[in-house]
Amino acid sequence: KAGAYWRVVGVVPGSNAAGAGREEGDLITRINDEPVERWSQPRFEALVAQSNEIAFTFIVGQRPFVLKLKVMDLVP
Repeated sequence: KAGAYWRVVGVVPGSNAAGAGREEGDLITRINDEPVERWSQPRFEALVAQSNEIAFTFIVGQRPFVLKLKVMDLVP
């Protein structure tokens, strides 16, 4: 978490995010259309626990784009 952005610190190989081309260092500006500065880590963890899909707004260069990613279990 860094100010107005969350920075991706890792992507699980074979995950939906990896398949969509997301990688370490990508910047997220919004989660489910809310600015990331409104999201605490506990609130985000609760969202992950109760959701099937989460919409992330990534920024590449100057252009934001929304990517909806399915939530997956890391350990079945």
